[in-house]
Amino acid sequence: MGRSVKPYTVDTSALLVYLVDALPAEADHVFQRAEANEVSLELPTVAAVETLYRVKKGVTVRGTDVSGDPIEFADALETKLPVTVVEDDEGLLKSIPALMEQFPSQMHDAMVVGSHQRRGTEAIVTSDGKMAEECPTIWE
Repeated sequence: MGRSVKPYTVDTSALLVYLVDALPAEADHVFQRAEANEVSLELPTVAAVETLYRVKKGVTVRGTDVSGDPIEFADALETKLPVTVVEDDEGLLKSIPALMEQFPSQMHDAMVVGSHQRRGTEAIVTSDGKMAEECPTIWE
C-alpha cells in the first residue's frame, strides 16, 4: 500500500522559522499544503530532539525569541503542528558513513539527509545549502 500524499522531510531550522511565521514563499507553500493535508511533513527524530533542545534553551529566529517548555512543545509536535516525527532505524545508521565527508561537523544534518534518502521523500524543506548539494530542497 502506497502513501496517499507526497512526503517531505523538514529540518530543525525550517520548523523554527515556521513557528515564527517567517518562511519564504516556496517553503511556506509546502507547510500550507501540509496544513490542508495535501502533503505530509516528516520530521526526523534527530531534528525533533534538536528543536526541543533549542526551544528549551531559547533561540532567536528571524528576530523573534522562541522559547518554552520542551514537554509542551513535544505535545504540540504530536497534536498541533503539521509535522509527523518519524523514527530512524538501523538502515539510517548504515547510510551515514557515505555522508560523513559531506557533513564532517554536522552529523545531525547528515542524519536528516539520510532520513530523506532512506524514506524516499520528495525533498527536504531547509535553507541549508550543504543539504541542497546532496539532495532536492525547498526554501525560497
